[in-house]
Amino acid sequence: MGMGIAIRPMLALCSLVAALSPRALLPSRPDETGPANWPDGIPRTIYLTYKSKAATPAASVERVRAMNPGFAVEVYGDEEIRAFLKQSFSTSHVEFFDSIKAG
Repeated sequence: MGMGIAIRPMLALCSLVAALSPRALLPSRPDETGPANWPDGIPRTIYLTYKSKAATPAASVERVRAMNPGFAVEVYGDEEIRAFLKQSFSTSHVEFFDSIKAG
């Protein structure tokens, strides 16, 4: 999707956010764009997902970083996502995640 990153459907929003430049979502006047004027309380972090963290194309991660100076870029593979779901929600969420066909 977008940058060739295959993700699961329930994580499509993460991929969409990663594919867009956050700067494009802010006002267009030069003095009001960029991380310095990013709304308080919203982390300056972009989350990318991939089947395996180790298999994530480095060029894709670097492209997102280059498009979004001042933002951290974190990459999560399925194992990290499973751990997050188990810790933050429940094992039934992990089972649902595992039931989704890769696409």
